[in-house]
Amino acid sequence: MPTEAYAHGGLCPLIKRAPHVTLERLYIAPIDADDIWYPQNLEKQVKCLTSSAASVGVVYSWSVDINEKDLLTGGFYNSTIEGYVYTALIYKYFIGNASSSLSAAFVLQKSAVTTANLN
Repeated sequence: MPTEAYAHGGLCPLIKRAPHVTLERLYIAPIDADDIWYPQNLEKQVKCLTSSAASVGVVYSWSVDINEKDLLTGGFYNSTIEGYVYTALIYKYFIGNASSSLSAAFVLQKSAVTTANLN
């Protein structure tokens, strides 16, 4: 699977690029230098997205917070919410952090969020 990385850009430059992408099945995994993923995480998330209905745009994994010594700090983000999650996300960001998610590019392309002012 081809990947593309943007050094020190965070999620905002990626969101700015997404409206120019025309590929139907492009996935965006906003992982950065302080994230640790299990080796199969991305593979499992892609499989989940590709085996789901075309309207599914985001999948996520549970996550924990750790410190620089890889020790748990108490943050644990888990949820079994699935389906149409917009209302639940407005109420509480149950995913926990962007780095535990994988999004289909069309989600960002269709987003009502204006990215022009994101820095």
